[in-house]
Amino acid sequence: MNSYVYTGILDYNNLKNILEQLFKEQNTIHVLYELDSYQINKGLPVNIADNGFIFSKNMELRWFKKDAKNYSVLLLADESVTCNYLKSTENEWSTKPLGSPLGFHFEKESPNIDTKIKLLEFYKNGEATFTSLRVDLDA
Repeated sequence: MNSYVYTGILDYNNLKNILEQLFKEQNTIHVLYELDSYQINKGLPVNIADNGFIFSKNMELRWFKKDAKNYSVLLLADESVTCNYLKSTENEWSTKPLGSPLGFHFEKESPNIDTKIKLLEFYKNGEATFTSLRVDLDA
């Protein structure tokens, strides 16, 4: 299955904009984290932490604070997306489903989340490169 990977350096406002643009109308889970703590919630994050990720049925966006004003961003998508803030990588990407992670349950960490997840392995030119989370709407 063909897949798409995008990267970019975004400021806070552009990161908020891309989250709204790509994930607003989707069933999502986001994780915000620092070295000593994390938060797991449904929907879009109200505030952006230095590090985090959000995923839906067909894409995952990861970010981390690069410097005082910017975030390094990675988008792993099942379909091509149009986004002014990110650029597509030049590599040939494919994915393989890995199923559901064993022993991982959001209910233990965040009781308000009853959503099941699944994993996809992303391959760059045939070599495993990323494991990506997805909301499993079929579970």
